[in-house]
Amino acid sequence: MTSRRIKSEQTVNNSIDYYNFCNANNDLPVLRILNERFNRLMRITFSNHLRMIITTDFKESKTIFKNWIEHNSNMSFMFVVSLQKLGAPILIKFDRILAYRIIDILTGGSGVSDVELEDKEITTIEIGLLRETCLKLINDLNEAWGPVCEIKASYVRAEVNAQFIGFTPSESKMIKVDYNICFNNTVGTLEVLYPYSTLFPLRNELFASL
Repeated sequence: MTSRRIKSEQTVNNSIDYYNFCNANNDLPVLRILNERFNRLMRITFSNHLRMIITTDFKESKTIFKNWIEHNSNMSFMFVVSLQKLGAPILIKFDRILAYRIIDILTGGSGVSDVELEDKEITTIEIGLLRETCLKLINDLNEAWGPVCEIKASYVRAEVNAQFIGFTPSESKMIKVDYNICFNNTVGTLEVLYPYSTLFPLRNELFASL
């Protein structure tokens, strides 16, 4: 599979504001509200898409991109999403459990499989099926962010190897949001990675109150 890189506009300098914004002790209260909105919309989307009852919850954490890469050595389904309004990208990742359960259901299965997922090779057809699911989530992302900013999120490309994802510099500080998706006695994880440099133009809005 051929991947296409996009250039992230790095407009953030080494100012005191940027240092404070990236401080590990700083939280973004509005971002959590937006994540809650996305969680609700995503739960409805997954329930309709898979035609079954889905439950979801989420948690936020902070990481550095190079550390994240080190902990993602296995092949997985990753999609670079551009926030056109901000001129910068984010990343959506389906873990293998979630990805293959979704694929199984979309191809007529029950969502329960005994396949050894760690050893299974990822195919172009499987990426295509997950891409369609990702496009639906991008619509939810745009709706969730509506009260703060019309981010105009759009699909850019897919990747299966974290070493080649290269959507932000390795030293980038990031907010990682893990969404646990539960159905058919299966718990899979959807990750959304927000580089601080992507969110920086909205720092005032994200520290404020809706």
